[in-house]
Amino acid sequence: MFAEASTIAFAVLILAIVGAVFGVWVASLVGATVPNSRLAQFRAWIDQGKLLLMEAMGGGFTWGA
Repeated sequence: MFAEASTIAFAVLILAIVGAVFGVWVASLVGATVPNSRLAQFRAWIDQGKLLLMEAMGGGFTWGA
């Protein structure tokens, strides 16, 4: 009986891990399809094939400031 309980516990653990990995994969696919709102002002240029270079700025720079 103990062997059956440990087998069931192991199966539950494996299914939980597989479910978590699948959830992360699906969430990343959904996130990749959502357009970045920060790039909306540059969308016309990007659609024309122009390059957009973004640099991380120090000193508390915020978008729209």
